[in-house]
Amino acid sequence: MNWLKNLKIIQKLLVLISLCVVFIGLVGFVGYYFTKKTASDMSSLYNNRLLPVVWLNDCRTHIRANETNMLALMLTKDKSKQKKYLEDLKIRADKFNKDVENYEKTKLDPYEKEQLIALKEGLAQYRTVRTALLEMIKNGQSEKAYIYFSTNKALLDDTNVHLRNIADYNQETANKVHIQAEKDANTATTIIISVIILAVLVAVSIGLLIANLIAKPVEQVVANLKEVAEGNLKVKNVDNNAKDEIGVLAQALNATVATLKGLVGAVAQSAEDISANSEEMSASSEQTAQGAQQTANSTTQLAQGTQEMANNINLSLENVNKMTHAIQQITQNANEGAKATEEAKKSSTQGSKNAKLAADKMLEIKSATGNIANDIGDLKKLSENIGEITELIKGIAGQTNLLALNAAIEAARAGEHGKGFAVVAEEVKKLAGQAGGATANITGMIKEIQTKVGQSVAATESAVVKIEEGVKIVQETGEILEQLNHVSENVNLSAVTIAKDSQILSTNADNVVRMMENISAITEETAASAEEISSITEEQTASLEEISASAQTLASVAETLTKQVSVFKI
Repeated sequence: MNWLKNLKIIQKLLVLISLCVVFIGLVGFVGYYFTKKTASDMSSLYNNRLLPVVWLNDCRTHIRANETNMLALMLTKDKSKQKKYLEDLKIRADKFNKDVENYEKTKLDPYEKEQLIALKEGLAQYRTVRTALLEMIKNGQSEKAYIYFSTNKALLDDTNVHLRNIADYNQETANKVHIQAEKDANTATTIIISVIILAVLVAVSIGLLIANLIAKPVEQVVANLKEVAEGNLKVKNVDNNAKDEIGVLAQALNATVATLKGLVGAVAQSAEDISANSEEMSASSEQTAQGAQQTANSTTQLAQGTQEMANNINLSLENVNKMTHAIQQITQNANEGAKATEEAKKSSTQGSKNAKLAADKMLEIKSATGNIANDIGDLKKLSENIGEITELIKGIAGQTNLLALNAAIEAARAGEHGKGFAVVAEEVKKLAGQAGGATANITGMIKEIQTKVGQSVAATESAVVKIEEGVKIVQETGEILEQLNHVSENVNLSAVTIAKDSQILSTNADNVVRMMENISAITEETAASAEEISSITEEQTASLEEISASAQTLASVAETLTKQVSVFKI
C-alpha cells in the first residue's frame, strides 16, 4: 500500500470518495436496470398479455351475444325486434372485428400466430354460416334456419375454443412474466444489498486505512512540536518518508529541529564568544586608555619642551640681535682702520662666543624637536592601534547585530515561546548599535587626531629642517667670527677685506634673525598643536571609558542570553 501512503491527502480522500461513488453508481445502475426491466415487463404484460385477454374475452362475449341474437331472430316474428337484434348483431360483429384487429397488432409469438390463423379460418366458415342463416331468417324459414344453426354450431364452439385457448395462453404467459418479475426483484434486492454491504466494508476498510495513514504521523508531529515548544530539542525524528503533506510536514519538522539545534548551539557559542570578546574589548579599552594617558603625558611634555625651546629661541634671537649690533659696530669701526682693531678683536671674540652659544642652543632645539617628532610618531602609532581596536569593536558590534537579527528571526519562528528571546535579541541589537555608534565617534576622533598628528609631524619636520639650517648658519657665523678674529689680528694688512667681511656678516646675521623668528613662530604653533593633541587625547580617554562600560554591559547581556539559551536541550 505504499502507493496509497505516498498520495497527497486530497488524493487519498478522492480515492475513498471514488470508491463510494463507484459503489453508489453500481447500486444505482442495478436498481435502474431492474426497475427499467420490470417496467418493460409490466408494459409488455399489460399491452401484450392483459389487453389481449380483455379483447379475447370481449370477443367471446360478443360471439355468444350474437349467438343469442341469432336464436332470438329465429324465434321472433316481430319485425322491429328482428331489426333491433340485427342492429345489435352488426354492432357486436364490428366490435368483434375491432378486438381481433387490436389483438393482431400486439407482439404475437408462434403459438398465438398459429391459433390466430385457425381462428380466422373458423371465423370465415362461421361468417358463411351466419350469412346463410340471416338469409333464411329474412325469407321466413326460421325452422330451417334453426336446423342449419344447430348443424353448424360446432363452428361457433370451435371459434370460442380458439378464443379461450389464446386467452388462457396469454393469462398463463402473464403469470410467468409476473413470476419472473418477482425473481428479478429478488435478484435486484440481493445484488443491491450485497453491493451495499461490500461498499460499506470496503469504504470502512479504506477509510480506516487512510485515517490511520493520516492520524498516526500527525500525532507524532504534534507530540514532537509540544516537546520542541517546551525547549526539548532531543526529540526523535518522525519516521515518515511518505511523499504526502504529512510526510513533507514530518521531514520539515525534522529539518527544523536539526536547524534549531544548530542555531541554539551557535547562539550559545556566540554568547560565549561575545562574553569573551567583551572581556577582551574591556581589557583592550583599558590598555588603550592607558596608552592614551601616556600619549597625553607625552603631549604635555612635548608642549613643555616646545615652550622651553621657544624660550631658548628667544634667548638665541636676543643673542643674534646683539651679534648683529656688534657686527654693525665692527662695520663702522672697520672704516676707521687699525685704531679700532683691538676693539674689533674683542667684539669678534664676543661674537664668536655668542655664535657658539647660539649653535649650542640650536642643537638643543634640534634635539628637543627630534624628541617631539619621536613622541608625535609614537602618538601616531598609538592612534593607529586605537583605530585597529575600534575596527575590532566595530566588527564585533556588526557580528552582534547580525546575531541579534538571526535571534529575532528565530524568536519570531518560535512564536509565543520566543518572546523573551526576542526581547533579549532586541536589547543586544540596541547595545550593538550603541557600540557601533561609539566606535564610529571614536573612529572620527582618531582620524582627526591622525590628521593633527600628521600636521604636527610635518610642522616638526619643517622645524627640524629650519633648525638644521639655523645651526649651519650659526656654525658658519662662528666660523666667520673665527675668521674675523684672524682678520682683526691682521686688520692692518687688509682693512678693505674686513669691511667686506663685516658687510657679509651683517647680511648673514639678518638672515639668522629672520630664520630665528620663523623658528619661534613654528615653535609656538607646535606648542598649540601639542595642547590640542592633549585635549583630543583626553576626549579619546573618555570615549574609551564609555566603550569599556558598553563592553561590560554587553558581557552582561551575553550572560543573560546564555541563560535564555540554556532552556533548550540539545
